[in-house]
Amino acid sequence: MKELVRLVLPIGMVEVLIVGLFLFATAAECSAVIRVKLMPVLHVLASLITSKLRSFLTTSSKVDGNGMEDIVLRLLGSPISLPCPSPRLAQERHLTAREAGGGEVMRAPVAPIIVPEVACQPRNQTQPAAETPDTPVPTIEAMLVTASPSSWIDPISGRRQKLRPLPSREVEMRSLNRLLGGTELHMVPAAVWPLDVHMALQGAVPRVLVLSGHWHGSCWAAENEQREARLVSGEEFGAMLAGRLPEVLVLNGCMSSQFAETLLSQLRATPRSHDVYLISCTTKLHDKFAAQFCQSLCSLLTKNNSCEPLPVPEAFCVACRQYDGQQGHMMMGDPATYLHTELLSPQVVPPHPYNPGCPGCNPPVHGSFQLVTLQKTGAAMITQPPMFCES
Repeated sequence: MKELVRLVLPIGMVEVLIVGLFLFATAAECSAVIRVKLMPVLHVLASLITSKLRSFLTTSSKVDGNGMEDIVLRLLGSPISLPCPSPRLAQERHLTAREAGGGEVMRAPVAPIIVPEVACQPRNQTQPAAETPDTPVPTIEAMLVTASPSSWIDPISGRRQKLRPLPSREVEMRSLNRLLGGTELHMVPAAVWPLDVHMALQGAVPRVLVLSGHWHGSCWAAENEQREARLVSGEEFGAMLAGRLPEVLVLNGCMSSQFAETLLSQLRATPRSHDVYLISCTTKLHDKFAAQFCQSLCSLLTKNNSCEPLPVPEAFCVACRQYDGQQGHMMMGDPATYLHTELLSPQVVPPHPYNPGCPGCNPPVHGSFQLVTLQKTGAAMITQPPMFCES
């Protein structure tokens, strides 16, 4: 509108009136009959304004002739067509026609008046190249996909069962963020299957993918929108990884080795350009130990501020030796060999209430992991900690 006022003030009140009628004729509530009769006349008068503006602007040295044509066409609109009447006006005309002679009034369609289109792109500027479907997906060092559903619904009985929360899940996320952070780590907390995992893998392919949370049988417990458990099989997860296969998969949860077996079968049928390493838990797992072992392992597997990444078999062995009972209170081993609930039959009551000093209540070992190497040829090799690791 500022351009309009600046351009029409020097050429007189008659032209101002013409432009005003032009704007009135393009208003949404203007009668279609008025527009049809008025628009051709206004376009003829607009051409006269164009020639007068050319003379005025050229002599005033405000803009060259070509720039003036752009301004006039932008003021006139590009393209201009006759808008449809509002529903209220259409209803009024319909009722008036029925009262005047009865029945519907059939009108011939009105052809729109089109002004040649002028591109809004500035001159000597090209449009950015559109992203092609073959654009490579960036590679990052690590991705943490974690879930801790609040409940699980038994598919047979329909009963809802509360699930134990994982207090060290936040510790796990915080430690990996301190280790990598920035652009080399992508975290997917409270992962809803399959949307959250699919979107994360479409955005980046990690070298190390950590899948953390509860395992039920041979399934990982992801979440749905209501934070209920959504059991994901190894076959489903393997299909999700097609074309986005990481080098290392860490399955951080109790008895995740059963999930690793079905995932391994799926990955064998997936084309691979490199060896794939699956690290999974073969026992029950202490929540705090799970977070500590994950941090130790990722610090050796990834390129970070501490060191360059080690080969995966070597990194696994070094991480296991850190929990041999000599470097801290957490220790690698199977807690089931100590727990009262494992040694006693279900009918026998534990000998005493929970006692943190009792090995049967609080085992001195906190979980054990294994490494499975899936070679490009399809062969698999299992490495157990720590006594089978070479020095």
